[in-house]
Amino acid sequence: MFFNSKKNDDDNVLPIIENIAFASTILFGGYSLKIIISKFANELMCFAGITLGFIGSVTSSVWLVSYFVYKPQYIDDEELVEETEYNKYISFINKDYDTLIQIYKDNNESNYSTATEIDIAELKKKENHQTFTLPYSYNLEMKFFYNDENKYFCYYSKTDVNGKILNSICRSYTLLNNCLHLFKDEEEILYIKNQSKCIKNESKCEKNKLTDIHDLSDSLIDDDEKSDSEENTDGFVNIFYKKKNNKKEPLQQVTNNFLYKGTLIDYQKEYTTKPVEKYTSYQDYIEKLKD
Repeated sequence: MFFNSKKNDDDNVLPIIENIAFASTILFGGYSLKIIISKFANELMCFAGITLGFIGSVTSSVWLVSYFVYKPQYIDDEELVEETEYNKYISFINKDYDTLIQIYKDNNESNYSTATEIDIAELKKKENHQTFTLPYSYNLEMKFFYNDENKYFCYYSKTDVNGKILNSICRSYTLLNNCLHLFKDEEEILYIKNQSKCIKNESKCEKNKLTDIHDLSDSLIDDDEKSDSEENTDGFVNIFYKKKNNKKEPLQQVTNNFLYKGTLIDYQKEYTTKPVEKYTSYQDYIEKLKD
């Protein structure tokens, strides 16, 4: 009984001692922390301020470097994309000029005009339509063909396009199909002929890269025609008026005829083969079974 009673007393005393030790530790720790904070308050505040200032300086430096180093690169990239698209456009509208100049220089037009009336009539059939890739990011493709019935070059694309693009496609189209005689734009033909004469005569004629078909000016005029052309006060030589008798008589100019037929979706609807409906009677069905 004695040993059991002592054990019970020990069991009751130990939790009390543990609680007193825990409370003393908390009080001593809190008191010690209070002494440290009161003694080193200024130093801690200085350390915190220095740390925050350092972090702010690093963040600001990173932002400034990103802004002044990388942002100009983004601008350059945008300008590069615009310049690339512009160069693609200029290259597109000047396409096949060198080939045509050489053809006219060699008086070889007839070899590229061998398509007969039957061949030309076949061009409007779907299997003979041609697809061209356009120099636009928003309008990438065009379906193009010639219709001999209305004498028009017809095309389908996402949107309508300007005449310089159409003339460029028309040059390529007539060369590919050996129907160069269908290309009727007199202003461009005059330009090509003059450039071919420059090559023949080995004269120093600078080739005109056409940013605008109406800015051909002197390059379209023969030397013997320049004296008869009218020069305006701003120095632009107008080839469409004669200077003789001081009368301005506009020349009739022949151009290619183009017809915008619709979008590529319209093209699919127009030229998708529709199934032929065929009706069979029950009697015909029975007869076929007997066979």
